[in-house]
This record gives sequence, C-alpha cells and structure tokens, in this order.
Amino acid sequence: MLNPAKARLVELEHIKPDHVGNVVKIDLEDVVSEATKWVNALVGFVFGADPQFTYLSNFVVSNWKLGTEVRLYAVEESGVFIFVFSDHQWKKRIIDEGPWFLDDGRPLILKPWEPSVSLIKEVKSVPVWIKLPGLNLHLRTPLVLSKIASLIGRPLFAEKLGEEVYNIPRICVEIDADTAEIPEYVVIETEIDDVAVRQKLEVECLPPLCKACKKFGHTHDGEVKCT
Repeated sequence: MLNPAKARLVELEHIKPDHVGNVVKIDLEDVVSEATKWVNALVGFVFGADPQFTYLSNFVVSNWKLGTEVRLYAVEESGVFIFVFSDHQWKKRIIDEGPWFLDDGRPLILKPWEPSVSLIKEVKSVPVWIKLPGLNLHLRTPLVLSKIASLIGRPLFAEKLGEEVYNIPRICVEIDADTAEIPEYVVIETEIDDVAVRQKLEVECLPPLCKACKKFGHTHDGEVKCT
C-alpha cells in the first residue's frame, strides 16, 4: 500500500560538494529548464496586511481583463504573489499600464521575474498618492500639478477632477527610498498675484522605510542586519 503522504514528496540524492565551506555552486544546466517557466512572470505584493488570494484573483479579473492569459500563484507565507502570463506582450502591457492600486489605495508592487529577483516584500521605490487639500482653483492644471509632483519625486499622474463637485486634487508620485523625505508642505509662488502660499501635502499610504539599507518594506531597529 502506497503512503499517501510520501506521494507528495520528491526523492533527493546526495551530491558531493565541490566547494569548501557553505557555498553551493549552481550550474546553468541545473536550473535552465525551471527558469524558462517564469520568463513571462511578474512578482507582486502589497505592503501591510496581505490580500486574500480570492480578492487578488478577482482584482486581476476585473481590472486586467486578460481571462486565461494570466495565472496567479501565491508564495506560501511570504505575502508574495506570482503572475504568469501566456506571452511577453501581456506582461509588458500590465507593466506599462501601471501602477495598479487596490481598493484601499495601497499600491500593488509589480516587478518582472528574473533569477536575481527577491521574493521578499522589499523595493527601492514605490508609487504614492498625495492629496493637496485647499489647492486654489486656478492651480488645478496638469502643468501646475506636474511641477508640484516633480518637487516631491517622479510624477506619474493626477486624478481627474469631478465635473460638478471639485474633489481634493490627488497626485501620484514615485518616491525613491534614497530620498523618501516627503515634506509636510510646499511653497507655491505665482506671478498672477505675487503671493507665496503654503500648500499642505497629505500622504495617503507610505510603506515602512529602512534608512539603513534604503529599501521600503521594513524599518531598521538597530538590531536587524540589512542585506
């Protein structure tokens, strides 16, 4: 009678180490067939509480609208998800149309899979939504918003204003971990009235930043060794 538990196992073999110490040498032929499976994959995650697999699957279906062109996998206990596309063009399209945000405003961080990619929730830059409460009417233009965003980081886009109700302007800016100090306000100087105005900045969701290794995803408490 077969052991049902063992049916899920794969036999390993002893391979004599060819290096001194704790170095494991991996040859190209050892991994090339497995690596080929993931060339059209994206690695994704969300900072904070991990989304449920079902929720993320529904998000992909309703927002990406790719049908069977993409498959979703979860990397157990890491909070990382793998999106495998049927070909390179679909993967490129999702990257080009990003960044993507969940319903609660948190960004879905996506990066192409490659052999050196980390399956840990860490990145060097993140897209962040910033509100500009009280911004005067004549300043709510793409050009002005671009200038404000450029002072903070790399401008991505702004939310369209409502047709009848003028909502609080929101800009999306890519923040780099090396220069992640977002000011509480910016000073806007206009020639139209020769007045300088302090404009408040409200950051909606900024993930934790480690100032030691310059990566988003965790904080440095003086004891954790960053790699």
